[in-house]
Amino acid sequence: MKKATITITTLLVLFFSLSANAQHRVGVVGGLNVTKLEVATPGPETEISSRKVFGLGGVIDLRLHKNISLLVQPMYLQKGALVADLNDNIEFPFKFAFFELPVLLKAEFGSSIRPYLMAGPTVGYLLSAKVKGKVASITFEGDMKEVTERIDFGLSFGAGLNYPLRTGTIFLQGSYELGLTNMQKGGPFEISAGPVSETIVWDKNEDEYKNRGFQIMAGAMFPLGGQ
Repeated sequence: MKKATITITTLLVLFFSLSANAQHRVGVVGGLNVTKLEVATPGPETEISSRKVFGLGGVIDLRLHKNISLLVQPMYLQKGALVADLNDNIEFPFKFAFFELPVLLKAEFGSSIRPYLMAGPTVGYLLSAKVKGKVASITFEGDMKEVTERIDFGLSFGAGLNYPLRTGTIFLQGSYELGLTNMQKGGPFEISAGPVSETIVWDKNEDEYKNRGFQIMAGAMFPLGGQ
């Protein structure tokens, strides 16, 4: 315990010594998430395509050095995919919502317009998981939250452009998120249309899937504390 306390204290002192004169920034970010599911064993008559959804959140840019910063982007992010049964000509939109927290190391270049690279881990907490499908003009809906893992770990890689203004910075960035967690918890869940219902049972290993997504985001940042 004593060693852990000393280590944490040393890291905090190092962080504040590196960033004492740095200009930290906060702001907002939002945009498009082209999301898909990577399914381990899709059936021969199954087609999985992407969905275009959105994300919205905040930005905390903690300057570690002149060109290096720690980028934290807490946000509400939609995920999922469009799953089609080609045999029965039925489409099932899988709609997920997460509270996402990427923590990325960011390196900037240039002087006026500043390109940057970023990479790091991300963790998501599941807020909702729903599926909908139309069979013979009847719409079935189901809640998959109980058969979906709550926590999604992944890696994020991307690049962007910062454009400094007099009072802040606007930016445009693109990133790819690689989900590492099998989100299939397994078990039964029910889809229904009024009094008509059907129970579907999934297997954690046979029905394994992971989240994938390409994000195009824009936002604005402002100096923290009017620095």
